[in-house]
Amino acid sequence: MKLNVNGSPEVVDIDESSETKRDIVGGWLECVGLESGLDVWINEEGAINGMELNFSICRFGNDGNIAVISHIYGNLLCSP
Repeated sequence: MKLNVNGSPEVVDIDESSETKRDIVGGWLECVGLESGLDVWINEEGAINGMELNFSICRFGNDGNIAVISHIYGNLLCSP
């Protein structure tokens, strides 16, 4: 599944090559493994390259306030 920067999900059929994943995210690959077993592939230089913000990763801190952990720029790819 590809999540475009406009928020629209897109089912994509890809091979597992790094080149294909780089084409989708638009640059250097970084894989973020989630506890659910899902891998999220992002462009590790998305912010540096001026790509559009896709979403922010947040969590609740010990004080109950929301803390932003990271911003994801550009398209991303999710795969099991």
